[in-house]
Amino acid sequence: MGKPIAGRGIGRIHKSQNPEWKVGDIVEGYLDWAEYTLMTKSSGRAVERVVNKYNLPLTAFVGVLGMPSFTAYW
Repeated sequence: MGKPIAGRGIGRIHKSQNPEWKVGDIVEGYLDWAEYTLMTKSSGRAVERVVNKYNLPLTAFVGVLGMPSFTAYW
C-alpha cells in the first residue's frame, strides 16, 4: 500500500549512473505507472532498450510489437 501500480510500460532515461543506459534512451518493461521511477540493480525489474529504427509510435511497443503480440503469436 502507498506504492504506485506497476505494469508493462514505456519510459525514457532522464538520469543514469549506469554506462549501459544513456540519457534519452527509450526502454520498455515492467515499470511503475508514475511520472518518474527509480530503477536500481536491487529493484529486480527488467527493462529492455527500445530499438525504433523505423520511427514508429512508441505505443506500438506495448501493443502490436509488445507482449500482446507475442501472446497472440504463441
